[in-house]
Amino acid sequence: MLTILLGLATGSATYTLCRSKVTEPLRRLLSRSKFVAKMLACLYCTSHWIALGLVLLAQPEPAGYLAADLIVGWLAAVAIAAPTMWAVTFAHTAWAPKASAFTSRD
Repeated sequence: MLTILLGLATGSATYTLCRSKVTEPLRRLLSRSKFVAKMLACLYCTSHWIALGLVLLAQPEPAGYLAADLIVGWLAAVAIAAPTMWAVTFAHTAWAPKASAFTSRD
């Protein structure tokens, strides 16, 4: 269950960091480095780093082999995050034009 939650959190955090207007100033600041700029342009690439951070923070209870448990949790979170990011991207592009009609200042 924890892995599923970490995967969903990874997908949401990745989309927010890489595509949201709210985090645009942070992206500009972080993009001074070419490596980080390229990474932030790729949702899948960024999701690996976010998933790793979340798995290390959550520190799942090891079943015996700590490194193996962390790696499996990390990769599982990335695998779950990918469809989450696609769904969020689809929802955003499908409903964003409709929402902008309500926020018009004309």
